[in-house]
Amino acid sequence: MTSRRPVVVEVDAEQGGWVGLVRVGEAVHRLAVWLPDGRPEARAVAVDPQLAACLAGARGAVAARLAAAADAQTFVEEVEHLACRAARAAVEAEGKPRIASLAESRVYAALVAELDKVGWGVLKSLDAEAGRIVLVAGDDDGREHELELVVRPEGASGWAVAAAAAIPFEPRLEPGVLDLAAILAAFRETLAQYVPFWRVMDALDGCCHVLEPTTPHRGSFARRLALGNHMSMHIQLDPLNPHALPRIKFMGANARIEPLRKALARNAASWPASPNLPLKDKLEAALETCLPARPAAGIAGDGISELECGICYSYSVGGESNESSTEGGENGPDVPCQNPQCGRPFHLGCLVDWMRSLPSVRQAFHTLFGRCPYCSAPLSVDASRAMGG
Repeated sequence: MTSRRPVVVEVDAEQGGWVGLVRVGEAVHRLAVWLPDGRPEARAVAVDPQLAACLAGARGAVAARLAAAADAQTFVEEVEHLACRAARAAVEAEGKPRIASLAESRVYAALVAELDKVGWGVLKSLDAEAGRIVLVAGDDDGREHELELVVRPEGASGWAVAAAAAIPFEPRLEPGVLDLAAILAAFRETLAQYVPFWRVMDALDGCCHVLEPTTPHRGSFARRLALGNHMSMHIQLDPLNPHALPRIKFMGANARIEPLRKALARNAASWPASPNLPLKDKLEAALETCLPARPAAGIAGDGISELECGICYSYSVGGESNESSTEGGENGPDVPCQNPQCGRPFHLGCLVDWMRSLPSVRQAFHTLFGRCPYCSAPLSVDASRAMGG
């Protein structure tokens, strides 16, 4: 079945007036709704006579949806769902063929009943045809998090529920039970476990030069930080123990990153576990260096330019950040020139393609032997890595 959304058009921006067209079976009905900002008491809805007759038994539900509506599009979609459900019930009462599947009707009825219990304010979107509902829950610091549920009928009266969120989450439900209140309570408990981690990462993102991910989501447990002088480091935290020493991988010419490795080895045992000390301060103490500050808004800063690939002149492969590769820290240039006076980084794929275009480059098995295009220092690369070998 093709997904379709009702047409909704704004007609009075000052009064929050909208007009929508809803389809019930083969008929299309007109609906007008007013949602003025800051005046919930002034909300109103008007429908044509045919739609009013169809919704005669659902006036209370329409009023509840109107009071809780986040926007006109969502409200009109919910009215259409209510009208279609009422039309199906009327047709079935007359013993005529159903106009939609029993499973869809059962899923929608169950989700509406559950939302009536927990409150419609937690709803972000609802697709009854796909059995998909997206809920929103806040953590202790006021951050909002989405929880997507896919609900399927199981047996005569049971349910199968699958959940997806930015963090690992498995709803604790009795087999065959659909209970949104219990799911949301368990989700908020899980969110509470990650709040210390998000505090640490928000502080780090606010003061350090983060190269990857460019737009971190709440499930991003790693960062790639600029270190200056053609160097960077990839750090990965344990989200349930964010104050412990993170996993650290340095990237850059060996001669330049070796002092950082030695400093980390000297200071790892004395890593402070105090939650009151910012992660930036802990890293600077462990590495015995200062981390570059976050560039001002709209300014890329020297950290990005010096870490751009020396061949394609872009930091990210293809010129765009790939968040799926961020957790491994392999999106930016990762093959540096080992000459301490150069240290220019390159994307593996860019370097392999460039070296293969030169007749002076030698190859032994999968290894290419050539010279840095900037300083002419000897440079070798395993070409099989560019092919995923």
